[in-house]
Amino acid sequence: MPTIDIQTRDKSDILSNNDDHKSIKRQDDIMHKNPNKIRILQWNIRGMKNNFPELQILISKYNPQIIYLQETKVTDDKQINLKNFKAYHKSAIPTKTNPSAGTSIYIHHDITQSPVKIETNNHFIATRITIHNKSITICNGYIKPNSLIKSQELKHLIKQIPKPFILLGDFNAHNKIWECSTSNAQGIHLEKTIIESDFCLIKPTKATMYHDHTNTSSTIDLAMTTPAILEWDAEDDLHGSDHYPIILSIKNIRNYDLKRINYNKTDWTAFKTMTEERMKNFNTIDDESMNKWIRIITTIIDQITPVITIFLDIEKAYDKAWRYGITRVLHQAGLRGNLPKFIQNFLINRFFQIHYLQSLHLINKALNII
Repeated sequence: MPTIDIQTRDKSDILSNNDDHKSIKRQDDIMHKNPNKIRILQWNIRGMKNNFPELQILISKYNPQIIYLQETKVTDDKQINLKNFKAYHKSAIPTKTNPSAGTSIYIHHDITQSPVKIETNNHFIATRITIHNKSITICNGYIKPNSLIKSQELKHLIKQIPKPFILLGDFNAHNKIWECSTSNAQGIHLEKTIIESDFCLIKPTKATMYHDHTNTSSTIDLAMTTPAILEWDAEDDLHGSDHYPIILSIKNIRNYDLKRINYNKTDWTAFKTMTEERMKNFNTIDDESMNKWIRIITTIIDQITPVITIFLDIEKAYDKAWRYGITRVLHQAGLRGNLPKFIQNFLINRFFQIHYLQSLHLINKALNII
C-alpha cells in the first residue's frame, strides 16, 4: 500500500523559535504515528493579529502540513507569514473600524504546490498540491453571515476547482442535516449544491462554533470532497476565537476510489427473495439469532447494492437515499405489504421491527447494525 510521509526539514522547524525538547519529541511522535496521513489545521481564527499566539500553540501541538484560516481580518499590506510555510491570501475587506473577512492557506515548503485561479468575488482561494506524483486541489472558503451565495454560484465555483479536491471553511450555512438547530438560506443552497454535485459533505463529529451570547453551539465549519478522503475532529478549546480549531487528516492520497452506497439502485426484488430464503431456518428469537439475522440482512444489501462513492456519515447516506427515490423504487420492484415498512424503519429510524412468534421485537442501532 503506498504511503504518504510528509515531514518538516528538521526538528528545529517544527516549533519555530521554541527549544523545548519535550515538545519536539511530542511533535516527532505525532509525525510518525501515522505516516499515511497529511495533517490539516482548519480554523476561523477571528483575527490573525489577536489570536496569532494561539495559532502558534496549535501548530506546535499538531504539526500540520497545511493550514486553512478564515476571518483573518488582515489586509494586503499586513499579511503574516509562517516559518517554513508558503502563504496564499485572500485579503480582508478594509472598513472604517476593523477589516472583515479574509482567508489564508499555508502549505509547508516540503509539499509541491501551485496556486489555482478561481473567478469569484467571494473569499475563496485554492492551491494544487502534489504528493508521490498524485495531485489534489485544496480550496479555502469563507461566507460572511449576512451574505448569500446561491446554489448556481456555488456550482460555478466548484466547476473551477480541479478534481480531486477538498473544499472547506466557514460557510455560515446552518442546516438540520448537519445537526444545526435550524436551517438558513445559505444552508439550504449548500444542501442543494451537495445533492446536485458529485461530491460528499463531511461534517465534524461535534459542534465547531460556540455562540457566547446564547451559550449554544452549531456546526457551520464544513468540508466537501470528491471523493471522501478526509478524517475530521475538532479541538475542545476555542483558543480566543468563537470557532473551535479543526484537525483534518488526508488519507492515502492515491486511494481516490472510495465508495458511496447508492440505495436508489438496489435490487429490492432480489433483496426480498434472498431474505425469505435465508430466514427459513430461524426458529428462535434469542440474542444470538438476532445478531445473525442482522448480519444476513446487511450482507444481502451489500451483495445487491451497486456502490459509486461513500458518505462518511452512513446515517446521512440512508437519509439521502430514502428522501430521493427509494419509495418509488420499492413499489416499482413490486414490494407490497409490511416489507416496505420494514425497509423504511431500517433506513429512517435505524431499527428493525419484527413480528415473530406472536410478539413484536425491536432491534435498534445500539446493537451496532449500522
